[in-house]
Amino acid sequence: MHTAYILVRNLESTAGQLRFRTFWLWQIRQGDVTNLSRARQVFPHGNARFGDWVLEREYDLVPPSKGPAPSGFGRIPSDVEDILLLLRLFKSGDLCFVQVAIRDDAGSLFSQYPYRVMSDIGTTLPYFLSEGECNAWESLHSELTRTPAWDSRWFDIARRFFLYGGAKEFNWYIEEESNIEQNEVDRVVDYMVALEATLVPERDFVGRCLRERAARLLLRDGAAGSEVKDLLREFYDIRSTIAHGSPLSQTHRKTLTKYRCDFEDTVRELLKAALRSLPRDERDRRERLSHFWSPSDSDRAQKVAEGFGAITSCDQRKRLIARLAQKS
Repeated sequence: MHTAYILVRNLESTAGQLRFRTFWLWQIRQGDVTNLSRARQVFPHGNARFGDWVLEREYDLVPPSKGPAPSGFGRIPSDVEDILLLLRLFKSGDLCFVQVAIRDDAGSLFSQYPYRVMSDIGTTLPYFLSEGECNAWESLHSELTRTPAWDSRWFDIARRFFLYGGAKEFNWYIEEESNIEQNEVDRVVDYMVALEATLVPERDFVGRCLRERAARLLLRDGAAGSEVKDLLREFYDIRSTIAHGSPLSQTHRKTLTKYRCDFEDTVRELLKAALRSLPRDERDRRERLSHFWSPSDSDRAQKVAEGFGAITSCDQRKRLIARLAQKS
């Protein structure tokens, strides 16, 4: 028998144990020296402490991997990542998988090398999970992992950046005079990359495509649709500001403070809705997204007009008009 162990942080529950169909979680409660010692034997480099949790999953046989398995443990590392992904999709909260260890059938213990999905971040948003929610999580796991798009190329990219973002600090409580560092809100960039990989295969009208398709995917129209579009417009602007190396404005800071949780929830809902609704095949996905929204000729003409207005040389303007006349 093989056993996977995961050191979990930022999880809160009124229960000391949480049992799922294929794994369980147990807490190192304050003063529980026995479980603390047990955890530190499994995670000698993870600095297990009171308040942490340990996730255990047993395997009678090593499950085969769909691709190369350099760890020698088949699909076990992938199963660990799937659990983290689906817990984060289930609800908001800065849940952290800090370290992974696997005990083989001979009793030897192996630690997984750290990578960008694993983290030990400070948090202002704990991940609350009750015993009553375990069945709901199982249902979500069963549903999403059976969707055609679960192992698609586009979702592979989206899940990667969603996990990268969730492993980063997100300092959202910002006082008026605080000197927040740009890297404390880098999660916004990763989450936007995840949404772009999901909703915008094109390279133009990216922000507009993202907003319009997001509202359509969530079946939001009217005022509800406008709220989704406005939220994504504001956070896309924050994403662009960070990506281009500009400082965050006070407006950006206020948006982060007020709407961080709304943004996190919207990202999760969009990724789940995409898995449920979008095809696995790339051509079919592009076609479905274009039906949600695509730029019209009027939109493209307006973009050309805006670019034309930015040209300061009269000679270059005349040449462009001549070129456009030849194509018409």
